[in-house]
Amino acid sequence: LDERRLGIVIADVAGKGAGAALFMARAFTILDSTARRGGGPGEVLAHLNDLLCVNNDKFIFVTVFYGIFDGSSGTLTFAHAGHTPPFLIRADRSVEPLQLTGGVAVGVKPNLEYRERSIEIRPGDTAFCYTDGITEAKNSSNEEFSVTNLEKVLVDCAQVPVEDIAGRVIEEVNEFTEHAP
Repeated sequence: LDERRLGIVIADVAGKGAGAALFMARAFTILDSTARRGGGPGEVLAHLNDLLCVNNDKFIFVTVFYGIFDGSSGTLTFAHAGHTPPFLIRADRSVEPLQLTGGVAVGVKPNLEYRERSIEIRPGDTAFCYTDGITEAKNSSNEEFSVTNLEKVLVDCAQVPVEDIAGRVIEEVNEFTEHAP
């Protein structure tokens, strides 16, 4: 966003196909444009929501986590719009999900407010953002990988270089699902 602030976003659109892909592209463009104009994560999500609700006759919606990391203060300020909470892998090897802020997915209903929270990010901490494609991956017994299993993998990854964590999670999901598509 500027020399000291980094915007972090992960989102998941409801549905599949060209219509959902176009809706997500529109959502990203609006979010990017709004975020660059300033304002906190809650304000950005509220603006995004209002614009996505206009002419949304197919009732497509997007879950979003949007955060702003301020490198000068070490603070992450964030808001959720129905998205799964990222995990924070602390330098001391503890793993914790970020607390939800209670927001509804964007595109559902206009004029919603999105609450914000702030946490301190210390040197050596890692934020792990993901979509429910990880936690809802199913094995041959139709069991989901689950948030609990993801958290266990992240605890095991606490000493793994940050660039290897996503690969380790994907390996574990693939083993769980027996490499099903």
